Amino acid sequence: MTHHAMPKDSIYLHDRWEDQVALEREMLEAGRVRMQSKINKARTKRDMSRLRPYRSLLKEFVEPVSKNLEEWLEKAAKRRGVKPVALSRLQEIPTDVSAMLAVKAVLRMLGIEKRLVMGIAAEIGAAIEHEARCKAWQEADPDSWDTLSAHYSKRKSDSTHQRRSRIAIFNKHVKDTIQYEPWTDEERRRVGLQMIDCVVQGTGRFKVIADRSAMTSASVRKGAKQKWPMVLHPDEGLMDWLSSAMDDELVFWPVYMPTIIPPKPWEGPKDGGYWTPFVRSPFLIRFRASHETQRQRAIDEYMAIDMPDVYEALNYVQETVDFH
Repeated sequence: MTHHAMPKDSIYLHDRWEDQVALEREMLEAGRVRMQSKINKARTKRDMSRLRPYRSLLKEFVEPVSKNLEEWLEKAAKRRGVKPVALSRLQEIPTDVSAMLAVKAVLRMLGIEKRLVMGIAAEIGAAIEHEARCKAWQEADPDSWDTLSAHYSKRKSDSTHQRRSRIAIFNKHVKDTIQYEPWTDEERRRVGLQMIDCVVQGTGRFKVIADRSAMTSASVRKGAKQKWPMVLHPDEGLMDWLSSAMDDELVFWPVYMPTIIPPKPWEGPKDGGYWTPFVRSPFLIRFRASHETQRQRAIDEYMAIDMPDVYEALNYVQETVDFH
């Protein structure tokens, strides 16, 4: 193999420069098509929380919602007289878990359709009760819990399958054994409504409003006092950010392919490999999608480190190849 060094400022004179430009356009378009398919699939499954911008909001919102819940629990526990129905149930689960389930439920269908408050409350209440069941099971019968968890791990079962399977097994074999008392519909509803309030107060990005679009001409003629259904409404700034972030998703994740000409020399961990503005070069070090926190920390650290010898060696290796 031969070392094909070429001055960076004259790379456009390479006899296959136009082919490289066309390839990077193709990479961008292939990435756009792939990402649009992923977005469409999320809409079909009615779960937008699968997408990166929504996952980013999930991480951002969980901490303030958890903090708001902690404050509410403390105040409600000290309140004189009859305690709120949701208090004892929400005390069963760590606040960050309840916050995560509530925020995920709120974000899941954001931007797809109107989110009726009572529907979201029911979803949140059911999800938190499931965590309470699992916690009770794990504490009362750790052996069977660990055995089942090992089974899921071995089969690499996804979270949806695990949840459905655990519910079925719990109802058939575990509930009576550990004498678990199921939540009532009212408890689920109250827990869900309280968590919606924590999301509203904790994030400051949502409000509960009356859905006056439910008004009909007949109800107007009757002049009767209406009890409008309530919806959870995101603020305009949040929806504008999401719209922009989703547009970015279509162009920021190309399908990477080998270059036709020598790759652009690396001068930093985020600058090298591809030549045109059509393709955002990948970060020099790869991470799993689930390791986003470590990835950002590593980016900050490597951007601050001067590593000329490392980049010189890397550039030598990527230029030592036959390009036809």
